[in-house]
Amino acid sequence: MPTLDVAESQVLIDFHNDANGFYWHHRVLLLSLGGPVWIIATPDKSIQRADLSDHRILVLGRNAAFPQDRIGQTYACDPGDFGADEMVRLRVEARSLAAVLGATPAGAAAAGGPVSWRISDQTSTLFGEEVPAAALSNPDAFVARDECGMVLVDEVWLHAKKAHDTDTDADAFRRRLRAGPARDHRVLADYRENDGRPYLQFALILSLVKELVFPHWPIQGPRSVKDYILAIRALGAGGFLEFHADWVKTSGVGEKSAAAREHKFLLDLLRLMVQFDQLDPTCLASAELLVRRVVQIELACKKNAKTPDYTGLECLLETAVDGSGAAVLPKLSKWIGDTQSQEAFVLKQMRLWSEEKATAAKRKGGGD
Repeated sequence: MPTLDVAESQVLIDFHNDANGFYWHHRVLLLSLGGPVWIIATPDKSIQRADLSDHRILVLGRNAAFPQDRIGQTYACDPGDFGADEMVRLRVEARSLAAVLGATPAGAAAAGGPVSWRISDQTSTLFGEEVPAAALSNPDAFVARDECGMVLVDEVWLHAKKAHDTDTDADAFRRRLRAGPARDHRVLADYRENDGRPYLQFALILSLVKELVFPHWPIQGPRSVKDYILAIRALGAGGFLEFHADWVKTSGVGEKSAAAREHKFLLDLLRLMVQFDQLDPTCLASAELLVRRVVQIELACKKNAKTPDYTGLECLLETAVDGSGAAVLPKLSKWIGDTQSQEAFVLKQMRLWSEEKATAAKRKGGGD
């Protein structure tokens, strides 16, 4: 018979005076109270406080064989009696005993209490909330395997995960689970300062943006946001507003002019969008249109710094309609263009054929 297939550590402790000759007793270490003191489970599923420094100890592996020379002397846990549901009950009982003893489980101080479970189902309005204690103690309402579990809430089964020491509250737990593949592609990151304030350094932006291709993208022409941020960095500016200040100085635009005010406002909006809200501007149609307006202002001021000239720059802001107000239908427009091109080619060939035929007839008439 192997040891238990559970996440907790398992040991054999010596009982040299056991009347039945079982000089080694199997123990499951459920909850550390610091140092050698643990809340443990015995083979008869009794939950006790034990000081392991009072015993000789043999550490066991998970779902592994017992030491060959101890098998006949071992009082061991039966794997059939320690299923997933039973382990949930024993863990809950261990936390209850720790609370009665007034002990703080090791590693739980940072989280403000014993290790807890939180609902990790992102489709639920309860996402991030703690699993109710009543559910944890009910094997019909909660089942777990290592750090993952299922909890029955209002007759609906929801995913649950064991909270880490860093999950100091529901928001911290949600941020951790929304990282990686679970994050919306339009979310860039979730960087925080020491005081918890969201802040993403400008230097990190380009290493994080993805510029994904989305179907039905509403803005015509190539994407510009990533290239614009690259240009700001290439110029040596340390941020959006620093670039604005440099642009005002070099462009000749009046600092209090309407163009300069709008330019600053739009770049400040982009700064908040990326560095505070931490959205990926290369994946946002709104950010694409915003940057194009900034570029439009810069190009207009390049023509005439005192009186910006926007002539010919209307196409930069074309979305679902063009500058004349007509709907922009790329596929239909391409088909119309291809069809007209083919018709023009045919007409041109017919004209050339007619001219060639007339020339040949003149030659023939002249020869007679």
